[in-house]
Amino acid sequence: MLKKKEDIQPVIIENMKGGEKYIKRFNTVDKDGFTGNADVVARLVLIPGATIGYHEHVGNEEAIMVISGTARCTDDGEVYEMHPGDVTICREHHFHGIENASADEDLEIYAVVIKTDR
Repeated sequence: MLKKKEDIQPVIIENMKGGEKYIKRFNTVDKDGFTGNADVVARLVLIPGATIGYHEHVGNEEAIMVISGTARCTDDGEVYEMHPGDVTICREHHFHGIENASADEDLEIYAVVIKTDR
């Protein structure tokens, strides 16, 4: 199955997980496109000042890769910067949040959320 970039329309999500401003989510593969435990496979664009609020993962875990821009990630209370190619993983029952660390550049990330079935 091929999905062309120009055919994937963004969904605007305001205050994602209690965060600031809005993000654009491009669902790379919809939930109906999998037979396994993948819940979200998406490219996310955070405008300057946008954040995904600090939250716990329950029933799933998530891997995030920075595609472009600079992210500030809070992972179980530890804060660090992420750059293109860097990956962070939030396991079930752990907490994380992410923000665009740039005042003038979009942050583009790729997120994969997998159900844990526990």
